[in-house]
Amino acid sequence: MMNIGEFAALTGLSVKALHHYHERGVLSPDSVDPVTGYRKFAEDQVRRGIVLGTLRDAGVSVPEAAVATASPQRALRDHRARVLAERDAEDRAFERAQSLLRSLDQPVDVTEVAKPAQPYVATVLTADHDTSDELVEQAMADLWQLLAADGVQPTGPLWISMRIHDRETIQLACCLPTPRRLPPGWGGESVEVGELPARTELCADWSPAPGEDVPDGVTHPALVGLLDAVATHPSAEGFADSRELRQTATGTSPEDWRVEIAVTVG
Repeated sequence: MMNIGEFAALTGLSVKALHHYHERGVLSPDSVDPVTGYRKFAEDQVRRGIVLGTLRDAGVSVPEAAVATASPQRALRDHRARVLAERDAEDRAFERAQSLLRSLDQPVDVTEVAKPAQPYVATVLTADHDTSDELVEQAMADLWQLLAADGVQPTGPLWISMRIHDRETIQLACCLPTPRRLPPGWGGESVEVGELPARTELCADWSPAPGEDVPDGVTHPALVGLLDAVATHPSAEGFADSRELRQTATGTSPEDWRVEIAVTVG
């Protein structure tokens, strides 16, 4: 038998740690003097103490280390696999954060532009977790086919309007500009036929730095720049009433990719 100081010296565990492990039932002494409270450890407990301390030094939690002393190698491998997975996730989060911050550092050109009336047709989607890029692309492709079948040529690039339908619902209107306003009911119930009135827009224009892109699932830097400008615009209070943002993307490769987001201010 040995006292707690000797046991601590042999196992590398501190006396404080041994008290803690005793209290938690992780490594209990062989005996405790009922009068003095002195703890005594058996010689065959040294192995368990060393294994426990080694696993804890490697970052294995106390509950895991307590049950893993019978098969410490497996516990260490499992812990290492978790640590490496966590590090990989942290690395990816770090890269994503760096990419986002770099994109936010890119200048956003915000201008006020008078726009004429613009007829359009649109497919309206309800934005939720299932609204993927593929779903939006398919909606636009279907709209293109409808126009082509009717001999109507879009007069410009497509745009997507984000509309606040109610407090909990956002709609995405996938729009194509047309040379004239098409008749009501054109394209069937799934197609919206409308016209943007003559208006004044606040337009934010942004392009990525060479070799950069905006991480998925984040607010676009062009929108951040637009909202910065809206906050100081004389029509800022009316912005909430417009309840629609329009995004246009142009370009065929990362080298000439540009994104414009606009909101009506007058």
